[in-house]
Amino acid sequence: MHEHNASRAQGLPAQIGNVPDGDPIGYKGQPVMTTELMAKSFGAGIKQISDNFANNSARFVEGVHFHKVHGPALKALKNEPDYIGLVGKTASHLLLWTERGVARHAKILDTDTAWEIFEQLEDTYFSVKAGLSLLKRSAQLREVEQVFSITARMAKLAGLKDNAAILSAALATKRETGTDPLEIVGRTHLPAPANLAMINPKTIGDRLGGRSAQDVNKDLIHHGFQRSFRDDKRALHYEPTEKGVTAGGQMMDTGKKQGGRMIQQLLWPSSIVETLRRLIFGGM
Repeated sequence: MHEHNASRAQGLPAQIGNVPDGDPIGYKGQPVMTTELMAKSFGAGIKQISDNFANNSARFVEGVHFHKVHGPALKALKNEPDYIGLVGKTASHLLLWTERGVARHAKILDTDTAWEIFEQLEDTYFSVKAGLSLLKRSAQLREVEQVFSITARMAKLAGLKDNAAILSAALATKRETGTDPLEIVGRTHLPAPANLAMINPKTIGDRLGGRSAQDVNKDLIHHGFQRSFRDDKRALHYEPTEKGVTAGGQMMDTGKKQGGRMIQQLLWPSSIVETLRRLIFGGM
């Protein structure tokens, strides 16, 4: 059963192997305990923990409080250096308790020893969590890199170029993995190529699925690309921020005059559409 498919726990395995007291074990990027180690740490018997678990099985969710390893996964685990000697030769499955599962057992046991030992676990055993989190993060980054590389090639095959291809690939990567590769490198926007068409908020809104020009202006302000101000006649104007200038925003003449002065409008390169789509809709 996979980690993300949470289901209710059924049963508890018998004692499995000999576990060195306090020796941390990692599984799926997080610290875990075997049943025997948890029993030793709490000064309780395995049967006591088994009974508590059986009587409170509805309070334990697989993938959250424990992992049930069986089949090919268990066979592979037996060959892992950290698990050698921990899994019985005839064991059909292995329960590994997460930090939340151990905490729940401590609460159910509700003994002075259980609470004292759990406080020690918080200070010592689970200090390994930070290191394991780094390993998990590295695996996530590799996945993001692979997905971004594939979607970038797909974007170029679809006719997108330069930053437009990068933004499209970043959006697809976030949709598939939940992580925006541009945010990882600290680039929430990209400079616009000089050959892109300049468009106004109405056109931007049309390309974003029918958002009004007013909403687009609010989006541009909210995400730091432009600011608004009123002139001495209380007329509303927009100008690009430093971030907006980097993204390609430019004040351009409209060809119209008012009071003898040329009227200007803040226009944006067409690449701003994908930038806003990513910021507004995220992984959608």
